[in-house]
Amino acid sequence: MYGIVIYHDVYGFNNSNFLETRIGFSADGVEDDITQESAAFERRNSFVADLNNLTYRAQVDYHHKLDSRNKIQVGTYYGNTSTKNRQVMQDASDEFPIQMIDFDESIGMLRNYVSWKHRINNEFTLVTGLHNTNVLLNNKSTIEPRLSASWAATDRSTFSFGYGMHSAMERVHHYFAEVPDIEGNVHQPNKDLDLLKAHHFVAGYTRNLRPDLQARVEVYYQNLYDLPVAADSSYFATINEDLEFEYTDLVNEGTGRNYGVEVSLQKFFSNNHYFMVNGTWFQSRYTALDDIERSTRFEGNYLVNILGGKEFTQLGKKKNKTLTLNTRLFIGGGKKILPVLRDNQGNAAVNLENREVFDVSNAFVNAIEDIYNLSISASYKWEKSKATYELLLNIDNITNNKGRLTEFYDANAAKGIGYTTQFGLLPNLMYRIYF
Repeated sequence: MYGIVIYHDVYGFNNSNFLETRIGFSADGVEDDITQESAAFERRNSFVADLNNLTYRAQVDYHHKLDSRNKIQVGTYYGNTSTKNRQVMQDASDEFPIQMIDFDESIGMLRNYVSWKHRINNEFTLVTGLHNTNVLLNNKSTIEPRLSASWAATDRSTFSFGYGMHSAMERVHHYFAEVPDIEGNVHQPNKDLDLLKAHHFVAGYTRNLRPDLQARVEVYYQNLYDLPVAADSSYFATINEDLEFEYTDLVNEGTGRNYGVEVSLQKFFSNNHYFMVNGTWFQSRYTALDDIERSTRFEGNYLVNILGGKEFTQLGKKKNKTLTLNTRLFIGGGKKILPVLRDNQGNAAVNLENREVFDVSNAFVNAIEDIYNLSISASYKWEKSKATYELLLNIDNITNNKGRLTEFYDANAAKGIGYTTQFGLLPNLMYRIYF
């Protein structure tokens, strides 16, 4: 994926109001060309996919300060995502390839909002707002109220609370999925999909232990509804979608809930160093039309981030060089998986002719293993009269840990089970010049 901000401008009318404008572009894509070996030891394509997304964005925000206690912000955002998606599958038993999906379509989305920030007094601040989301393909829209409040109980302690209704458009390829009916006729049943919606609640407490050291505790709860789920009452819900796509008739009748607590201790940059320790415990659940509550794919239950850095300044004979060292450790519970069908000995027991590969009765019950990633970086800068030069080395996953993330059927692997894993050690060396 890459993104480009084509245009960004801030125009001030006076000291009390200004207009901010952004225009941007991003692109991402996935290409797959997977082959399998037939009984005759001949190679043939079994799955070919080419997915490319182009997104164009434009946003305008108007900020107006009414007085020392009141500020108003009004804005609008337009995005257009153009998607080219072609997928072809051929099993060993198929005489000809089967084209699963082939389209080149685009969807526009429009968001509008108004927000009012009111400082009641030196201790209480209230922010209220109203948001509106519109999917231009099928004219689905929402009205979303937002409210947040903060109370500075003392010079060091602040309590906060927030509520908001939020919505999200489905990924573009689902709107144009081609699904055969019982008579074999292909149609597009999902063009009228509604937006996914949720009520978000959050409460937090912040304590400033020192001017540069802050502790924070936050709890949250999200009530999700109108989730797109499979109309056939299976386990499938689009919120579980990762890189694997499934095309089926969808209805906005699923529900879900996310809740958790986050604790963090952060030392802001001072005396040439900083650090942050952050831990989160959470649950993420959903219910499809089969009325069974399951974990979502992304429920790892816990996350831990530890990061820090140190800067060494005024190095060298001319005192114009700076060395910066940074490190980050991530530890997290593994994502829940869709397991491969197994026999009593733990060997894969799949039926490729009937396309029975995964044990859907145990969908997203267990994870394979917890994961971790240790990264380090070093930056060396030297300043000259007309420019600053920097040599930067970043090494991601320095331990080369390849934690297993998901599993799939692989006839050539032990017990017929293959695994997708984390990326291994990844060094990145850059040289930059600042004018």
